[in-house]
Amino acid sequence: METWYRQQEFFSEDKLQKLLLWLTEEYKKYIEDKPPYKVKRRRINNEDGTYYLIHELWTVDEKRNLKECIIVGDSKKKVEEIFKKQT
Repeated sequence: METWYRQQEFFSEDKLQKLLLWLTEEYKKYIEDKPPYKVKRRRINNEDGTYYLIHELWTVDEKRNLKECIIVGDSKKKVEEIFKKQT
């Protein structure tokens, strides 16, 4: 990219430095930090046609795939609070 850019009529050393700074450091400010877990909601059906919801907190791998269910509770907030107390 740098070689190509230097050959262009619109080349500017100042703009190149800004681009390089973005590519090496500045972009990090805009990456969303995701927690090391996911909370899944699951519906449990009763025989009488009613249901209730449970929330499961799962650990995830680097691609955010579910690995292991470590906490089960009746609300997302509660399972997240339990997890934060354990870590």
